[in-house]
Amino acid sequence: MKIHQAFQTYFLAMKTTLQLSERTIVNREIDLKQYRNYLEREQLQDIESLTPIMIQSYINDLSQTKSNATINRHASSIRSFHQFLSDKYDIKDPSLSITVRKVSRKVPVYCTEEEIDQILLQLDNDPKGILYKTIFLTIYGCGLRISECLGLTLSQVNLESGFLRVLGKGNKERIVPVPKGTLSVMKYYLDTIRPLHSTKNSKTFFISQKGNHVTSESVEKMLRYCCVQAGIKKEITPHKLRHSYATHLLNHGADLRAIQELLGHSSISTTEIYTHVQKERLLEGYRQFHAGMKEKL
Repeated sequence: MKIHQAFQTYFLAMKTTLQLSERTIVNREIDLKQYRNYLEREQLQDIESLTPIMIQSYINDLSQTKSNATINRHASSIRSFHQFLSDKYDIKDPSLSITVRKVSRKVPVYCTEEEIDQILLQLDNDPKGILYKTIFLTIYGCGLRISECLGLTLSQVNLESGFLRVLGKGNKERIVPVPKGTLSVMKYYLDTIRPLHSTKNSKTFFISQKGNHVTSESVEKMLRYCCVQAGIKKEITPHKLRHSYATHLLNHGADLRAIQELLGHSSISTTEIYTHVQKERLLEGYRQFHAGMKEKL
C-alpha cells in the first residue's frame, strides 16, 4: 500500500468508523501529518517498506525538541495508525518495538468545592447561563469527559431514575448516578430551557440557542470567563472539573474502585493519581498545623 493511501484511509476511518472524540481526531491528524512528512522526506514509497528502525529514528529526532509527554502522544498516534493497518489489511506492524521515555505523572489541578460554587455564581440566570451551568454541573457532578457530556442524547439521560448511560472511550458504556443538586438543574434545563432552543428534531440533550450541537470550544471559553470573573488564578478546563469530581469523592471517603468505575477508567492505576492529590492535601494540612504550633511556642 502506498504511503499516501495508507494515511488517507486511516484519516477517513477516524472520522467514520473508529468512534473517536473530536479532540483525539484533531491531535492524531496533527501528529500523523508530521510523521507522514518525515516518511516522504525519507522517500519511502510503500508502507510495507517501513522498518522499526525508521520509526525509532523519528521518535529519537522528536526527543531533541519535544517534551516526553508530547513524544508519547506522537508514539501513541503512530501505534494506533499501524495497528489499524495491521488489523484491516494484514500489514506487519513495525511500531510494536518502539520505545519512549517514561513521563512523570503530575498531580492533577482541581477546584475546591468553594471554587466550584464561585464559578457557577458567575453565570446569569438566563437561557444561555442556565445552559452552561447545566453543562458545568453535569461534567462536575457526574465526572464526565467533555465529549461524553456534549454527546449525551435524550435516550441516555433518565432523570426519573437519576442515572446517565454514558458512552466512554472505546465505546464502552457505563451507568453514572446524577447527584440531587445536579438532577434538579438538569430537569429545569430539559423542561424549561431546551424547548426554547430546539428548532430542529435534535436528539442531543444539550443544544445551543440556535438549536445546534454545543461545541467544546464554547464550553471552554465560558469556563475561562467564569474563572476570570471569580478571580480564580488556576487554569481550569472542563477536564479539570472531572478531576475535581474524583478528588472530592476521594476526600469524602469514596472507594477508589468505585471512582474508577464512575470515571470509566480501564485501569486502577489511572485512578490512583487522585490519591496523590489527597496526600498533598494532608501534607499541606500537616505543614499548616506545625507552622501554627511554632507561632504559639
